[in-house]
Amino acid sequence: MKHLLAFLAILMAGSTVRVQQAHDLHWIIGTWQTVDPSGITTERWEMKDSTTFVGTGTVTQNGVVVFKEDLRIEFREDAVTYVAVLTDRTAYFKLTELDAGSAIFEDPENSFPSKIVYRSIEGKMNITLSGTENGIPHDMDMILSRR
Repeated sequence: MKHLLAFLAILMAGSTVRVQQAHDLHWIIGTWQTVDPSGITTERWEMKDSTTFVGTGTVTQNGVVVFKEDLRIEFREDAVTYVAVLTDRTAYFKLTELDAGSAIFEDPENSFPSKIVYRSIEGKMNITLSGTENGIPHDMDMILSRR
């Protein structure tokens, strides 16, 4: 019985840590958008439950959606994972850093992006995608405003 209580205490402590980590990312909730020559980029995020964010990312050109991905950030006991579901594949990125204003997700096996950085700076969402395209290191930065 003593071991069971210790195990339950450890489980509950881990769950509390994950909920607190999820709280550090609450600023991401909402609709974010930027307009540039490549079109209108939009990300929408909401809370599914206390440890799961769900979202969508789209790029629209002349009123036509030319890119769409379904997104999730899952705070689980063993890891925090960013999941991007595209039409042809699903990519999984592990959380490597988190604080109240930023989150870094990485998958060194994925060529581009292999690193996704979300930052809240002055009320805007800054996203940096880093990786390699055709053997050449490449970064892509986006600054989205809340809508």
